[in-house]
Order: sequence, then C-alpha cells, then structure tokens
Amino acid sequence: MDKRSSLYQYGLYGSLGIQIGAAIGLCAYAGQWLDSKFDTTPWLTMVGVLLGCVAGFMNMLKILNLQKAQAGDNDERKSD
Repeated sequence: MDKRSSLYQYGLYGSLGIQIGAAIGLCAYAGQWLDSKFDTTPWLTMVGVLLGCVAGFMNMLKILNLQKAQAGDNDERKSD
C-alpha cells in the first residue's frame, strides 16, 4: 500500500467520528428546538438523538461497505 492511499484511509476513518458526532448533535439540536416550539420536553430531543445515532451509524456502515468493496476490487486486480 502506498503512502497516499494510507493517508486517504486515515482521513476517511478519522472523519467517521466527526460525522457521527455532527449527525447526533444536529438532530439533538433540532429536537430541542422542536421541543421548545411544541412544549414537549424532552421527547422530541430524545427522538432527535436517536435519529442522529441511526443516521450516523448508517453513514458509517455505508462508508465501511464502500471501502470493503474497493478493497475487494483491489485484491482481484492484484491476483490477475
């Protein structure tokens, strides 16, 4: 593996935590804002946090599956 591709992978995997945190934070903020509008504290905040968790982890799985598929393509090219 060359240096450029390993730096790419470090950046990709390093950004996963930021993406998950941002999804949870934004959805929690939206839930808190909706709670203040509809006076339903803390229910919509909790729904927002759960939706953020689901969205963050779905994004993580999408990226990991893409990386797995790319690694499989690279392995097939090397064996030819």
